[in-house]
Amino acid sequence: MDVEKTMDFILAQMAEFASMHVSTQKHLDQLQKHIDQLRAGQQKNDEQIQVIVGAVHALIRTRDEDRQLIERERLRAEQERLRMDALSDKIDQTTENVNALVKIVDGMIRRNGGQIQ
Repeated sequence: MDVEKTMDFILAQMAEFASMHVSTQKHLDQLQKHIDQLRAGQQKNDEQIQVIVGAVHALIRTRDEDRQLIERERLRAEQERLRMDALSDKIDQTTENVNALVKIVDGMIRRNGGQIQ
């Protein structure tokens, strides 16, 4: 076996390995840079998600407040309707009383020949 050829072969293998190592290192550096970019993007996404979550919670609170306000207004409107119904009944009763009074007075005037005494 020729020692010189063996040494040349070993040196060639070492050079190829060194070249592959440099290439692999460049590729790893690019991958690390890409990973760092992905992390930064993920952090931005996380921040945006937190903003959205805050907005959703605010919308839920507003919806709940609106529902409470609507329920209070519904109850107030129902109370108003009941009050208006009672007032309408009183007006109807007053109208009946006035009509009865007019009928009595009219009857008295007719009996007295149109004279008010």
